[in-house]
Amino acid sequence: MKSASLQYANALADIAMAQGAAEPAMQQLVGFGALYAESAELRNFLSSPAVTAEAKHRVIEKLLARVGASKIVRNFLFVMVDHRRSHVLPEIIAAFQEVIQQRQ
Repeated sequence: MKSASLQYANALADIAMAQGAAEPAMQQLVGFGALYAESAELRNFLSSPAVTAEAKHRVIEKLLARVGASKIVRNFLFVMVDHRRSHVLPEIIAAFQEVIQQRQ
């Protein structure tokens, strides 16, 4: 695991566990990760520097509304997009799963 991915995963784990939402957050993040993996269009959209952060936030919001994701996951994905880290999302999700399993 790369250290940046692990840092993001640990930060999300800290928040999710403090709020007693580690399992739902993991399931929601894995669900979003599946959408991300399946759609080249979504990956290109989220990683494009030509697309505004606000537009990316709106798309994330719409996708998460379909699956009923929590604000924890929504805000985390917003941070990923804002910091231009969407391209490492699969790695961060894998790191998050490992971190949660280790902490439980």
